[in-house]
Amino acid sequence: MSNVESQGQSIFPVGREHLTEAGHRTTALPGAAHRLDLEALFEGNVSRLERFINTFWRSVEGGTLDGCRPWTGCVSPMTGYGRLEVRLSGERKVLMAHRVAWALANRMVVPEGVLVRHFCSTRACCNPTHLYLGDYCGNKLQLQVVE
Repeated sequence: MSNVESQGQSIFPVGREHLTEAGHRTTALPGAAHRLDLEALFEGNVSRLERFINTFWRSVEGGTLDGCRPWTGCVSPMTGYGRLEVRLSGERKVLMAHRVAWALANRMVVPEGVLVRHFCSTRACCNPTHLYLGDYCGNKLQLQVVE
């Protein structure tokens, strides 16, 4: 967990900039990772949002606080990430399960261009203690180290 997160400060973007997990300011890549604001997505429909939250957590495998909690719903065969579909006002939205898990656990918006990364490197994992905000540079560096 970054110093910013542990101090409870907001890590929302300023303009098109945001803070990485190391607390450095970086520029978001527009359109690369979409903003995830669940309250705005459900347009103030609190009962529908509550049902969504309950349904979401039922699709996450239980486990210990330290262990991975994989998404048991649809998992993309190409990427290995959990995916879920929401229909709102006739419009279909596809959400990434780990991004939803981070947003729910932290009660925050995932800013545009910001990745929700895994400490555990298990793409289907939705354990909030395994998730943190990061950027593309850090993601590429981690991939190079793993390879």
